[in-house]
Amino acid sequence: MMTRELESDDEFVATIDYVTKNSIGSVNYHGNQISIGPVNCEKGREVQVRYLGRHESLGRDVGFALCLDEDILGPEYDKWVRKVMDALLPDRPPEVGEVTYAEIKEIQERNLGVAILGGERIQLGPVYAQEGDLVRIVGVTNTCAEVRDNKARGENYATRFKILSKQTTELPVDIGDEITTVIAEGDENALIGYVGDAPIKFPGHGAEIGQKIDGRVTGFEGDRLVGEITETYDEVGRIDESTHWARMQWLQNAGFDEEPFREFAVEFIGGDPQNLPASDERLRDALVAEGIRLGIADKLRGADSETARTHISGLRHWVVHKLAAVLDDPSAEEGTDWFRDILWDRKGPTLTFLGDVLRLAEGYYAPAPTRAIMTSESEAVLISGKPSRVFLDAGLSLEFRGIARVITNTSRDELKDHDIPVQSREEYVGINGLELFTEEALVEFVAKQPRENWGQDTDWEAYTGRYGFQHEENPLEVQQDNGTKLSFWRVPVEYGTDTYQLKVMPEESDSAAMISVPSRYRKHVCLLLDSLGGRQQHVDLQTGTQENVIVNCDFAPPRPQMRWLYAVGAEWLETSSQMLQWRIRAESAESVKNIFAQLPVSITNNT
Repeated sequence: MMTRELESDDEFVATIDYVTKNSIGSVNYHGNQISIGPVNCEKGREVQVRYLGRHESLGRDVGFALCLDEDILGPEYDKWVRKVMDALLPDRPPEVGEVTYAEIKEIQERNLGVAILGGERIQLGPVYAQEGDLVRIVGVTNTCAEVRDNKARGENYATRFKILSKQTTELPVDIGDEITTVIAEGDENALIGYVGDAPIKFPGHGAEIGQKIDGRVTGFEGDRLVGEITETYDEVGRIDESTHWARMQWLQNAGFDEEPFREFAVEFIGGDPQNLPASDERLRDALVAEGIRLGIADKLRGADSETARTHISGLRHWVVHKLAAVLDDPSAEEGTDWFRDILWDRKGPTLTFLGDVLRLAEGYYAPAPTRAIMTSESEAVLISGKPSRVFLDAGLSLEFRGIARVITNTSRDELKDHDIPVQSREEYVGINGLELFTEEALVEFVAKQPRENWGQDTDWEAYTGRYGFQHEENPLEVQQDNGTKLSFWRVPVEYGTDTYQLKVMPEESDSAAMISVPSRYRKHVCLLLDSLGGRQQHVDLQTGTQENVIVNCDFAPPRPQMRWLYAVGAEWLETSSQMLQWRIRAESAESVKNIFAQLPVSITNNT
């Protein structure tokens, strides 16, 4: 193939043609082999890239490019960028629309980040970061660049950055506008009100916290507008189209004091405030989950319990009506549908995945029957479509761990007294009678299952034994004690779910056979082949704090193990050194270890 000369900053679309064992992706563009850094996808994905160039210190035979598709960046991508940055990234402010990386040199007041590129100070807006951190940015003006990493974007980032970069046409107010607001906060020298998400600073002390005022926008100051108070009122009130700060002010005016959102959640959910999640994010999840349970109960009041069900449209209206005042409308912005996320549609735990709510046909939902699953002698996971107050009013102690609920300080006898059936852990997660958990089971499976002659098509891909259950051309082939060689293959299906075949090559035969493997066993077979091949996957439990344990896992757990992690309220942390991490309560550690012990993996318990 004839190569085409590339120049730095060339942008183009190419197909990932190889992903290494360390998840480093590469593309071949007109004969140029180009590394794009760690990715979380398999080969065959089209990506947008920006070419950086070549450098002797990084390898003369390959070029380097930034991957501009943020959804496929691997967990080690920032480290890779830091490695190539000094050699290949230009030391200059980014042009408008140009995506690049920068190191945060300063964190100013209100957590405003500053980078220095080509000797120029570049304002990044509010950041959740530290000096020295690397962030992905895009040029907006010659002095401002927007942070693209969601985890590094600070509080109320979008609006505060628009003010900082003076993108006035995208703000809810402009200089000279007359406004009405409520003073939400203050410091020694000024008061702060909000119009929408836009913070407005009023110098001096012409009003009180919570007081309604009229004012006029007069200018900009960093990431805040500046205004003057023209009139004050002896009244308070909710502001239309309120967002977080205005909603918190409204809650305070309604009688919720120091921590209005948390106090509202306590009143809405019930129970001991100390048993609610500590983080606002998980508290929000608990609030939405309870809203859905309450909505179902209200919609089905008086209905026949045998056929009770409610349609999603009516349920959504009920829940949004109750919670939009404190959480905003879930359809206000793309990607912020908290109702759908918690009910059924996100990568994390949902009420349908846990089993609190049953998803029926044609948009209908129903409450699931109540049952408990013991995590220890004194704690049990509660699975039920009923609202929490039903159990709290009965005298049970509930701890809320995100959307999950755990009955604490209990026993099997107490649960029986409350007519709550106790379900086995194995039955709940769906491993009752499940095959293919051990090497012996695999031998029996191969011996008993019907076979067909091996008939590989060109688009079949084999399990390689690499991180992330990747399938490529070169299979991981293992040998059983009887000499039979096994490999595992994915069969792509254009319209539907991929199917899987286990290739079987007996020792004394020249012809291979294949055995169909149900997709639900896909990860189990991969883990068994890893174990037979001498590179067993690993789970590590480590003490985090006195109350918590960190679960480290170098593979994505199968559905049963994932369901149990979510049921005990595991909190996703991060991916570190290609290990997936969750934080769980120490009381749940033994049950988590036992559920992973069902897999052909090694387990270290350092708790």
